[in-house]
Amino acid sequence: MIELKCKCCGALNIENRNGMLYCPYCDSSFLPDENEQKALKGSKPQQESKIGVKSDVEILLEKCRKEPGKARVYANLVLDIDPTNKEAKKYL
Repeated sequence: MIELKCKCCGALNIENRNGMLYCPYCDSSFLPDENEQKALKGSKPQQESKIGVKSDVEILLEKCRKEPGKARVYANLVLDIDPTNKEAKKYL
């Protein structure tokens, strides 16, 4: 099976919008080539994923709790996203 990739940035989360391929990462649209058209005909419609900063912070804080040896690394990643996060500061 062919893997649909953005022709501009190489992202893999490409969406089919009315026969055009759309990349949510770099906001580019392009026509699918022959191989991509075949792949689209055999694929199921993709579900839209919801990615949010809050969920990323929660995931990293959970990793801090479960992996104390790497907690400092994860806490610094949280602080890159949210410099005022008090819970992350506890792991420094």
